[in-house]
Amino acid sequence: MLIKEAQITVVPSNTRLTIKKNKYCVVLNGTVIVKESQKTKKMCERNIFKTKGHIYSGENGCKVIVLGEEQLPDNIRQRILRPSKKETYTENAKDPQSAPNNLLYDISVCCPFCGTTFTAKQIRFSRLKLIKQDPDLRMHYEQMDPILYNVFVCPECSYANLAQDFDKITSVKKLLPFSNKRPEGSQLTELELAIENYKLVLQCLKKLESTPDKLARIYLYLAWLYEDTGKAPAAKEMRQEALTYFKQAYSTSSDQNSSQIHQITYLIAELSLQLGNKKDAYDFFQRLIREKDAAPWLVKLARDRLYVLRDKA
Repeated sequence: MLIKEAQITVVPSNTRLTIKKNKYCVVLNGTVIVKESQKTKKMCERNIFKTKGHIYSGENGCKVIVLGEEQLPDNIRQRILRPSKKETYTENAKDPQSAPNNLLYDISVCCPFCGTTFTAKQIRFSRLKLIKQDPDLRMHYEQMDPILYNVFVCPECSYANLAQDFDKITSVKKLLPFSNKRPEGSQLTELELAIENYKLVLQCLKKLESTPDKLARIYLYLAWLYEDTGKAPAAKEMRQEALTYFKQAYSTSSDQNSSQIHQITYLIAELSLQLGNKKDAYDFFQRLIREKDAAPWLVKLARDRLYVLRDKA
């Protein structure tokens, strides 16, 4: 049975699944059997794994979704592609605002600027259950929102960055001073604290003269978080900033690989559509569709959004 990308598929019991190699399979329900050489693995609900070898549905069937690496959110990509440091179990039962028990663990992080070692929280992504994906590529999970925990902030110098990029700085810029300040965490809700953390990331990335695509994604994350707080004007402003930086990234695309450019092209189109610029939305959706090597799941999304755009015309 052929499993298409970015599409939830219900599979009957004991059925062989045909999935392109080097894709990531998310088990939404039931079980999947993976046979590799002399080993057989049983993947259960909420497991995420890279496809290889022969794959079969379990006795009771399964429900799966297959994603390309470029479709994985940054925090999930980090968790899968860069296994974390030593884990420490963390209890959260006493904190009513915290994530459900067993979803968080602690890791030890060293600040690349001031050398301070501190403890940061990470998510057990294998225990999250994917619900849906928004047109702007935001993933929704049943138990919690991973982007709330995707920022590391040094408690000493306030250097902040995405977890997967925290130690990726050049030696030349390592001497930059950071004096960013944020409100006390105890005064903020979990969502408000996440917004402040991403604002810190923006300040730091601008000081480090980061690339436009990285700045664009931080603005997009902020747009999502402001939407969650019900602040529509702020969310719209962040979307506009994200669009501006994505366009800069597109115009200086020589440093990007093709999959990154294709995703940037899609996001320019989608954000243009959301902000009411139908001409740019149509233009960039069409550009992506014409790309012969674009990921099929992304082309399908672009076609679907074109239908929406035409309905609004």
